[in-house]
Amino acid sequence: MDFNDLQSDKLPQIDIKDKNLPIITKRAWDALIASNSPPYLFNYGNHIVRLVKREKGQILIDSLDKNKLRHVLARCANFRIFKSDEFEICPPPPYIIEDMLACPNYPLPRLSRIVNAPIFSKEGNLHLTPGYSASTECYLNYAGNIKIPKVPLHPSEDDINRAKYIILGELLYDFPFTGDSEIAHALCLLLFPFVRAIISGPSPVFVIEAPTSATGKSLLAKMLTYPSTGRIIEAMSEVQSDGEMRKRLTAVLMNSQAYVFIDNVNRKVAYSSLASVITAEQWEDRILGESRTVRLPVTSAFIITGNNPSLSSEMARRCVRIRIDTGLEQPGRRKLSEFKHPKLSKWVEMNRDQIIGSCLVLVQNWLSKGRPIPVNNNNLGSFEEWCQVMGGILEVNGIQGFLGNLDDMRTAQDIEISVWRSFTEAWWQTFGPAEVGAAELYQLVLDKDIPIDLGSGSDHSKKIRIGKKTSKMCQRLFGQLRIVFAKQQNHAQKYRLEQNKGV
Repeated sequence: MDFNDLQSDKLPQIDIKDKNLPIITKRAWDALIASNSPPYLFNYGNHIVRLVKREKGQILIDSLDKNKLRHVLARCANFRIFKSDEFEICPPPPYIIEDMLACPNYPLPRLSRIVNAPIFSKEGNLHLTPGYSASTECYLNYAGNIKIPKVPLHPSEDDINRAKYIILGELLYDFPFTGDSEIAHALCLLLFPFVRAIISGPSPVFVIEAPTSATGKSLLAKMLTYPSTGRIIEAMSEVQSDGEMRKRLTAVLMNSQAYVFIDNVNRKVAYSSLASVITAEQWEDRILGESRTVRLPVTSAFIITGNNPSLSSEMARRCVRIRIDTGLEQPGRRKLSEFKHPKLSKWVEMNRDQIIGSCLVLVQNWLSKGRPIPVNNNNLGSFEEWCQVMGGILEVNGIQGFLGNLDDMRTAQDIEISVWRSFTEAWWQTFGPAEVGAAELYQLVLDKDIPIDLGSGSDHSKKIRIGKKTSKMCQRLFGQLRIVFAKQQNHAQKYRLEQNKGV
């Protein structure tokens, strides 16, 4: 809505002398809805938002508090009160604004995300027209000057081969992938934004890793995400605490960012909040500095880069790997003449429309064949629909290796389980079925030199950490031993081991 062209005499008139709150609030809503064509106000994550333009044509989500809603309402209707035998215009009353914000289900179009390139709806239709689409619940804002090639409903073999060449023979050519699975997963990351509406469930984390720095991890992440966004994505640095990670995640999702990109991790990736959001379709958290709780749709793709990153078992089973390796001691010293595209960023920028068109062709080929489920249906628990859609697209287009490196990704999980199996065996040998607390378990870790990461803090801090870790492992079976909660003593949690039944 262009507030610069407002004609006040043509706005709806709302008399606030009427003290019937439901009626007067409905009139305010009616005025707001009437002004919302084409839509600029949305229901996003159970709160009212507006879309605002920023530099370079970028559109961001702006949450409406009382002040911002008053600003909008004052330009959607004339609120007036009868005084001295005539009506006087007045600001929207606070009680109306508060009543509108208290509405349990805002009567506005639902928004799931802002996109910067064409996407497919759940039904398989292309959202090509800029603006809002109710079928995708997305707002399309083309970033940059692009002309999307026409996508045939039934792509020919030549169409498919050309699309694969642009992606594999141009975009990804210079990256030293270690196998077919790495290439397949890179394609999944590239294609994901275009089919996100088709996948109703969560998607795993893409871990781009290498044995050493200067291999091209960050560049690969940026080039795979540039086609769908039209810009270089911003990286999130790793944080010290899970609480800080939770705040960051909420902020990113509040802005409907297409990607959550954690670049160059050095410490073990073991954030429970990150693990939780990955498998969630809705993320609930309190807005920093406010008492409001938001419930946000989780539609972002998650990317982590690092040199041989360490993952907790909780994270490892939520990840797919994209590994690159030059085989060189100092990969950063490679000559530009060795690359097909020495200035890859510039090439991607200049050919963005062709890359987008190639992605759409590969997806359309899968749709035209009836969305077949892959025959070689490797699966990743909690991400079944993602596996069926991405695996199906790759298989139909003759791209091999999907989820073929899961065993490598699960090595971290196996190592952690092995550590806890050793720990519980030492625990049983020392204490048997007796109830023990964090202090005894911490001393056992020291005495038996068990490699459980308890941080670098004080002894008190480490005792707290072993208690928290043990609580998280309760009801898990390690070999033939299970950790269970025992009673609390002096407000301190106790634990015990029990042997698996039948032993």
